[in-house]
Amino acid sequence: MSNSSPQSQTPSPKRTRRRPKPFFLVCLAFLLGLVLASVAVLTLRGGDAPSTRRPGAVTTEPARTGAPIPTPTTTLDQSVPTTTPQGVRWELWQTVALPFSDEAGPSTVQGDTATGYAHTPTGALIAATQTAVRYRVAQDWRAVLQASVQPGPGAEAWANLRAPLTLDEPQPGQLGQAAGFQFISYTPERAVIQYVAKFQNGTMQMVALTVAWDGSDWKLVLTDDGGTSATAVPISSLAGFIPWGGV
Repeated sequence: MSNSSPQSQTPSPKRTRRRPKPFFLVCLAFLLGLVLASVAVLTLRGGDAPSTRRPGAVTTEPARTGAPIPTPTTTLDQSVPTTTPQGVRWELWQTVALPFSDEAGPSTVQGDTATGYAHTPTGALIAATQTAVRYRVAQDWRAVLQASVQPGPGAEAWANLRAPLTLDEPQPGQLGQAAGFQFISYTPERAVIQYVAKFQNGTMQMVALTVAWDGSDWKLVLTDDGGTSATAVPISSLAGFIPWGGV
């Protein structure tokens, strides 16, 4: 697949009153290769900033419409994945392969939204992967924002950036695909995950995705500027990452 940053091609938004700023082109090219908005240089919320070192040990603390995903019990696996999670299938949505699991969710898909994730590390991983794509690419982005993104300054900033834009449907090969992951930290309340996307020309980039448990589901946490991560770090291989993807 191709991408526009550093080498991908991105679909240009239809004429609007605002034009994207350069940094946001880099951010979206990394994860989606789709220009959606203009953003200043992003800063992570305090305590969540990932280092650009190779992934290391994770810190943990114990603690389609279908059947609701249960909350943690002794029958659910609360361990942070150290290999590719089993029982995950991948389905194309807007040209991007997204993960689904009967055990970890999403349990409900309605229009552009996907909700109902298990209160487990694998549930957090699937929620982060799903929502990081959907909130940027969805035509009904407001529904995704309300259902799957943590309310706050980041969600408000994204709404202000996205509202004036009209976007073309993505074409095959324009968007990055999931390729790998590594947990940076996990607690039952919050997970920070390094996510790798691979583009059609073979280049790869990594960002940090943060999700928070709101009492009933995992919600993507945006920076105050409306993004997911302060940096998109180019990487040359998946060494140190766990393979994760359906393409």
